[in-house]
Formats: sequence, structure tokens, C-alpha cells
Amino acid sequence: MSLKRAVSDGDKQKKRQLIIDTAARLFRSSNFQDIKMIDVAKAAGMAKGTVFLYFKTKEEVFLELSKQNFSVFFTQANAALEQALASEEPRSMDTFSDSVTAILEMAPLMRPLASITSAILEQNISYEAALEYKTFLNSNLEQTGNMIEQYFPALKPGAGVKILVWSFSLMIGLQQLSEPSEICKEVMSKAPLPHLDMDFHLEFSKVLRILLVGLGC
Repeated sequence: MSLKRAVSDGDKQKKRQLIIDTAARLFRSSNFQDIKMIDVAKAAGMAKGTVFLYFKTKEEVFLELSKQNFSVFFTQANAALEQALASEEPRSMDTFSDSVTAILEMAPLMRPLASITSAILEQNISYEAALEYKTFLNSNLEQTGNMIEQYFPALKPGAGVKILVWSFSLMIGLQQLSEPSEICKEVMSKAPLPHLDMDFHLEFSKVLRILLVGLGC
């Protein structure tokens, strides 16, 4: 009986992950508002009702997708920090900011999902889903923040978490500026609007360095 239960639980987890992976695939080529639960179900090869057995709303599907992308970021950041802490190589703000910028690219949907999380994804979810998401973020911020403070010993306690929170805020703002709508892209291609033409990676790395200097790293 226990073996059957284990197989059943494993199958459920695979189906749940299939829904998330399918949503990710659709999100790469469509806007969030254009994707319906029926689209996710059809693309995943299952009935719409089956999807609702795993997620109560479309927002909960994409919030879980956001969580998984954040998980990739935290995992890669922790691994890079562990390696740096064990190395005798000199530590610098330039190396740190370049590493953070590069790690963001390992979770390519993290930026676009984070930019719609507060206004959209968190607006139609259950208490349980919200609690799980916020608890996940809080615990990972603390763990990675503590490692940042080890990397920069001059930081005051709690400053490592602040670096992460402010970096994510910067990421969200620059994401919105660097990825305008199609109609705005057309306008910007025809009109001289140099102050609105943003390169995310260049600006993010530059401002992160300024932030680190201000915190005394």
C-alpha cells in the first residue's frame, strides 16, 4: 500500500511540474494576460479540470513558476558565494556585481515574472499559496544575505539582506524600463528618446556597484 502511495505521489508531482513547465513555455512567447488556463491545459495534454486540481488560479501557476526561478537564482548565488569564500582570490564589488548580473540570466523568466508579481500574480491567490511564497523568499533572503555579509565583512548585520531586496527592486524597475511594449518600441525606434533606451545588464551592474559603495562594502 505504501509503495502504491509513493508512486501516486510521484505521478502527481510530475503532473504538477508539467503544468508549471508548460506555463513557462507559453509565457516565453505570450503575455501573461493572453494566456488562459485552458491554453495551459491543452498545451500540457490534459483536461482543464485537471489543472485546477493542482492550482486554484492561473496566478498560482505563475507564482509557483516565479518561485522556481527565484530558487535557481538563490541556489546559483549560494554556490558562487561558497566558492568565493573558500577561495583566496581577492573579493571586490566589481566581481560581485558581475556575478549577480550573470546569475540573473540563469533564471531567464525571473525578471519578467518579478515585474508583475505584486500587481498581478499576488492578487488572485489563496492564503496558503501566499504564505508559502513569502516564507520561501524570506528564508532564502536570510540565508543568502548572511553569506553576502561573510563575503563583505565590513557590512553591518542585516545589510546582506538589504543588498538582495534592493537588488530585486532595481531588477524590477529596470526590467520594466528595458522591456517596453511593442507600440512603445515602435515609438522609440522612430523618435529621439535616448533617456528611455535602457540596457538592463549594463544599468543593473552599474547601479548595483553604486549601492555596494554606499553600504561600505
